[in-house]
Amino acid sequence: MEQIREHPDAFILHEKGVRVEEKRARDLMDVLPKDFLFEDVRLQDGIWRMNFRPNPDYVPNGIEERVLHGMEGTLVIDAKQLRLLHMDFHVVKEISIGFGLLADIHRGTNFMSDRAYVDGSWHTMHVATQVRAKAVLFKTVDLNVDLQRSDFKPVEHEMTVSQAAERLLSSK
Repeated sequence: MEQIREHPDAFILHEKGVRVEEKRARDLMDVLPKDFLFEDVRLQDGIWRMNFRPNPDYVPNGIEERVLHGMEGTLVIDAKQLRLLHMDFHVVKEISIGFGLLADIHRGTNFMSDRAYVDGSWHTMHVATQVRAKAVLFKTVDLNVDLQRSDFKPVEHEMTVSQAAERLLSSK
């Protein structure tokens, strides 16, 4: 928190990046019905659970769709509000981009996200990403991100990041 208080611009930049990635994940959800075959779809206690795997008849368009097409996993959806609660994607086969010259994404790469309805709003509570890849001619990429959020509390709209960090530090 002290780092955030002292360097709010870095925190703001990081959070913008997180939001961009969350939006990209939501946008890719539009491709799911075409890109995947859904199996073991079941409704229990107001929650839809389903597994998915690549649709062999679908030809992905663009790099992001090609990466997505190499994944399988699980979706959990709130049946009443039709909101995503949990998604877990993992790479099931090596994904080559630019004939492997730009990147190779390895099996074991995964993305997981949990969302929850808290105090009248939907929030991303947990995002975990583990990327195993080779990028641009032999550079190994080993990225692990595990972001957890909790204890949401409204603050004044005009409060700065530094002020919010200071408030959290003084409440300990």
